[in-house]
Formats: sequence, C-alpha cells, structure tokens
Amino acid sequence: MRAVDIARRLCRRARPEYLEAFDQGDALLDEAGINTPLRLAHFLAQIFHECGGLTIRRENMRFTAAGIRETWPSRPEAVRFAGDPDGLANCVYGGRMGNGPPESGDGARYVGNGLMQTTARGAHREYGRKAGVDFEADPDLVTDPRYALLPAILEWTEMRCNELADRNAIKQIGNAINRGNPNAQKAPIGHKDRVAWFDKIWALMQAGGTAPAEPSWRAAEPDPDIADLQRLLVRLGYAVVVDGRKGPKTVAALQDFQRRNKLAVDGVAGAQTRAALHAAIDELDDPVIKAPTPPSADQPPIANPGATGTGVAVGGGAAIEGVDRIGQIILDQKDQLGPAIEPIAAVVPWVKIVLVLLTVAGVGLMAYGAWIKLRPRAGTPL
Repeated sequence: MRAVDIARRLCRRARPEYLEAFDQGDALLDEAGINTPLRLAHFLAQIFHECGGLTIRRENMRFTAAGIRETWPSRPEAVRFAGDPDGLANCVYGGRMGNGPPESGDGARYVGNGLMQTTARGAHREYGRKAGVDFEADPDLVTDPRYALLPAILEWTEMRCNELADRNAIKQIGNAINRGNPNAQKAPIGHKDRVAWFDKIWALMQAGGTAPAEPSWRAAEPDPDIADLQRLLVRLGYAVVVDGRKGPKTVAALQDFQRRNKLAVDGVAGAQTRAALHAAIDELDDPVIKAPTPPSADQPPIANPGATGTGVAVGGGAAIEGVDRIGQIILDQKDQLGPAIEPIAAVVPWVKIVLVLLTVAGVGLMAYGAWIKLRPRAGTPL
C-alpha cells in the first residue's frame, strides 16, 4: 500500500499540497529506506501526529494564559502573550535554535512548519542546505508539494529512525522527533496519539495485504534494550520470554511491577521504573537484614530477651538477629536433655532421631548466623 493511499484513507481532511507531496514521493521514501511495513507505518504515524492528520501547515501559537503556563513553565514572562501568536512565538523561540532575539521576529517566521513541524531558523537553514532548497530564505517552501517530504525525511534519517522502527521502538522514535533525543527518559509529548495513529496505519496495511497478519511487536526485530528489561522481569519471577520484543505479556508484567511499587502504571520502562527494577534485583541478590523495630512508648515489646532466654528481640517486620545464638541454645538444650532421654531412646528408637535433628538444626543455624556476619555486603571493598 502506497503512503498516499494510507493518507487518503485515514486523513479525510488532509491538505491538498500534502497529498500531492505523498503522491509524488514514492521514490524519495524508497531512497531513504522507508520501504518496509514497519518503517512506513512509524514514519507516517509521526507525521500524522505532528501535523494533525495532514491538516496543519504552521504551528498554532494561539494559547491561553493557562496553556502557556503548562507548556512553558520556565517562562512566566510569556503569559502576557496569551492570544498573541506572533508575540508568543518570538518570546519562547527567540534567541535560540538559530533564531535571532525576540525583536528579530525569527520566532514567528520560523515557527513549526510542514509535515514534521520543522522549527527555528537553524533547522530551516540546515535542512535547506542538505536538500538544495533555500528554506531559510523562504520558509513557505517547506510545505510546497515538490519539497514537503524532504525536511521530514532528513529529520527521520538523521535521527536513525529506520533502525528504531525495525525494533518497533515507538517511544524512542517519538522522542527523536519531539525532543531531538531518542533516549530521553520521558515519553514524548503526544505519545498516546502517536501510538493511536500507528495502530490505525498498521491495521489498514494489514487489511490491504502490505503488512504481516500479525501484531507489529511480533514483526519487529529483537531489541537488546527490551531483552535486558525482560531479563530483569524474569529475575523477579515474571513469566515472560526473553525475545527482545515488547509484546502484551511483557507490558502486563511491567505494569504489574509498576503497580506494586507505586509507580506510574504506563507500561513504559522509564528512568524511575528501571531504577526500581534494579533496586529490586539488588535486594533479591543481597537482602538487607534489618534491626528490630523498637516498640513505641505505649506498646510493649512482643518478646523480652530476658524473659525468653533466647537473646533474640522480636520487633516489627521480619527482623532477624542473633541466628547463631539460637543455634547455640538448641545445642545446649540437646546436651541437657540427652542424659535424661537416653534410656527412653533405648526402648523407642525414633527418640534418638530427635536428638540428631536437634544437632543438625543447631549446627545449621550457627553456620548461617556466622555467614550473615562475615559475608561481604554490597559496596564493601573485597
């Protein structure tokens, strides 16, 4: 299925110049390697999100005061430009990304433009140089049907999005286009909408016979990053297959872990989720034996070491203290009981087995207690 056919089916209000660009663009897409079902589906999903289903020519900078505060929280001075698109663009985009100062008007002149919403004088200059078209001198050429695909393809290929598409890495693709960094930890702005567009495109391509009749995650190449995530989940007891493909079972396991650890349940392995996964693995490998929780002033201790004679204070949680001492007590009790029950053991043989078991238990607990005290802890130089 051609890109223009997908655009016509899914973007009912598409601008004519965009449809014309796609109608002329098959060779450009093929030359850029955007020629597999996954690559084309991801490429179109990003474009359809960025320009509102092929309806947006220039970024809409008409914001309310509340919208400005939410979008640019670090620029409180921008609030005075509520309802003033050019003033807001010059305020928030002026003096950066190759633009001149706000009074130069570059912010408004080079506001988000075209299929991938190319933004700022620097990007117009650079993509124009590479495409052989002077986008800097005439930003309107970015939406000319003859050239409209060029900036979008240049941005896509520079960010190596074909490789990301092969792995079905839609979050990384979105961050490459939205943030200029595929490895950004936050989800890209509009992530859900990008995913929704991809799902529509993939289903249409499947119906048209140009995409495999299987979920996109199964058609993807293995992703080493996903495989590492799956190994962590397996270590924590989740029944997922380490195949480098982020299918529904991997997503469900990740969401369960996030839910149990009071994280945002989004199925995305961001920085906080990965840190929590590694912390859980560290605890699994090297569990911390906590000191007993001291009783509150109005609550007596559950057990009194002096009263029990065990030397073990029992507090809140699973506190363990003096395991080797417990083992020694068991051995002492066995030695004291031994002479008294020896005559009984001569008549009832299984009684002797009890003495043997007490010996084994005592020695085992003493050995375990010694190991706890002597083993190297995490971060301890060896």
